[in-house]
Amino acid sequence: MTTVRRLMARRSTFLALLVVFLSAGPALAGLIYPLDAPPSVSSNYGQYRHGHAHLGLDLWTFHRLGTPVRAVDDGVIYRIKCSPYGYGKVLYQRLRDGRTAVYGHLDGFAPKIAAQVEKRQRARGGYRLDWTLNKAEALSVEQGEIIGFAGDAGTDVSHLHFEIRGASGRPLNPLRHDFPLPDDMPPVIRALRFVPLSFDSLVDGDVMPKIVPIPAGGDVSPVEIAGRVGVEIEAYDRQPRSDRDLAPAELHLQVDGRDVFRHRFTSVGYGQAHISALSYDTRLASLQRRFFIRMYRLFGSTAFHQPSNLSGKLDDLSPGSHQITVTALDEKGNRTVVLVPIRVLSTEAVAALTPAAAPSPSTDDTDFLRDVEMEWRRTYAVMSFTVAGGVADDITFAATVDPPGRQIKTARFRHTAHGKRHHLAVHVPRDRNATLRIVVGVGGRFDSRTFRFAVAKSATELRSPDGRARLSFPAASTYDSTLIRISESAPRVPAWAAAVGKAYSFGEPWEPLRKKPRLTIHLPPGVKSAGLGLYLFDRGTWWHLEKGHRAAVPLLGTYALLRDVEAPEIGEMLVEKSRRPWIRVFVTDRGSGISDRAIRVALDGKAQIVEFQPYKKQFRLRPAASLAPGRHTLSVALSDRAGNRANRSFSFDVLE
Repeated sequence: MTTVRRLMARRSTFLALLVVFLSAGPALAGLIYPLDAPPSVSSNYGQYRHGHAHLGLDLWTFHRLGTPVRAVDDGVIYRIKCSPYGYGKVLYQRLRDGRTAVYGHLDGFAPKIAAQVEKRQRARGGYRLDWTLNKAEALSVEQGEIIGFAGDAGTDVSHLHFEIRGASGRPLNPLRHDFPLPDDMPPVIRALRFVPLSFDSLVDGDVMPKIVPIPAGGDVSPVEIAGRVGVEIEAYDRQPRSDRDLAPAELHLQVDGRDVFRHRFTSVGYGQAHISALSYDTRLASLQRRFFIRMYRLFGSTAFHQPSNLSGKLDDLSPGSHQITVTALDEKGNRTVVLVPIRVLSTEAVAALTPAAAPSPSTDDTDFLRDVEMEWRRTYAVMSFTVAGGVADDITFAATVDPPGRQIKTARFRHTAHGKRHHLAVHVPRDRNATLRIVVGVGGRFDSRTFRFAVAKSATELRSPDGRARLSFPAASTYDSTLIRISESAPRVPAWAAAVGKAYSFGEPWEPLRKKPRLTIHLPPGVKSAGLGLYLFDRGTWWHLEKGHRAAVPLLGTYALLRDVEAPEIGEMLVEKSRRPWIRVFVTDRGSGISDRAIRVALDGKAQIVEFQPYKKQFRLRPAASLAPGRHTLSVALSDRAGNRANRSFSFDVLE
């Protein structure tokens, strides 16, 4: 081989090795932990959030505001957002390998970024900013460089929300993608929950779900099931230096060694609406703040159900004894395994629970039903109650659906009792909106209860009993036709509001939806719309949705038209002792909420850009330049979403 050929061969080999090194380098280099604080996770990927899943890591700052945030890798800052809500102040960094790192809830930016942001905000004349930087504007940063400071912008507790997104923009589980966090602690399985999935399903002889705690030793008594029953798992992961209950990375369900279901918190697109409501038992999360993950398909498969061909429903098991195996894993492969014996009843044993029919008198002759509760379960209803005077052994039932005045056959009932409390499961037809009347007979006496229900499904419209409230479901907005309650009542009016008409209830907030339905509540004759808003009653609070009497509603529940009659309150002002001070003003509103776009502040007559911090009930600002010594005046004017206004002026001195 000639000298020239040898040189060309060496050059080709070098170039080939260089290409391999450059293509593998970013992935092999790994990421660094982004906070100047001991590594600690307060919330991880997949954890339950109302209406969505948490798709990143919350990294704990131990209540320290202003903890330095460092770039996890070399790259460029290509997008910057500032908002009072959502992620607050947030940076988007393109990493060397094409992925994106997201740093949210920042208290502030590094000086070279802050200068560009402030310049942009002054040019736009406002705080809100969503700036996608072009190639000339993009800010290069190196791994380990300070790019910001952790805070609580857009939220209530100081921490860093951190995400890794793939090249396509889908959020990835950072703990599966190079994020450095040591972990040798296995997950904890606290309990299983066995859930009847049809009106003739039973768990330990009852139509109600049953929670089975998992003791430290792991020994669990056999659970008796019949019909279509689903298993839910309350399991938590633990991380070093964190006392928070985190979501497990994976859950596996097996019966007699056969895979039945797998749930895996992995990549999911933002377009998959309500994935948390399909993964978690949202009713239990709303009512008891316990987070059970469904190990069965509620409707179709989601990105968290892998593989997608497993249904998880235990309706194909032969009568007799079986064994359930539950495995919980974290991202590092630490695992916990629990064995639970079950016994499957025959269909004949379930049929024996059909109650006796009772006559259905036109009027009730007594009042003995107590503590009546009705729960709608998509295809059937469960009425729970007690009987005055104690246990009733000779209890009978009848039910009618009106219209059309059709009597439900007793074969469509299941009755069980747990102590003094009775449970009656009734299979309700889903072909119309109607009223269900259940008659209970005890020893020749009769009492009844009436429940109005509706069938929620895509491309339909539901109306309140008085016709004034209308809930419209767009096409492809529901996963399936679903029974929901529908009622009207006098609203519980807070001190800051005046009610306009009734409160209207459509279903419950835990029902998953694909798209938002649209609600309209018609104004009573002669009522003006000034100051009116449509509100949702949830967790003991009225939440403002929209001005006026129409709104796209984020969840089902109870709504009312309220008039906000109380102005916001402008509280005290705090000024730092500095020539260029941070100035904070506390503001509150108990009703529709302060609109950040309607805050007007002038310092010595010159308009200022202010950062509204709703969770802290304050706004803050910092003058663009140092203030001259002497007295200065700050003028504040703001309004809430209903148009109620407040004004106040402050004076303060700047010393030499």
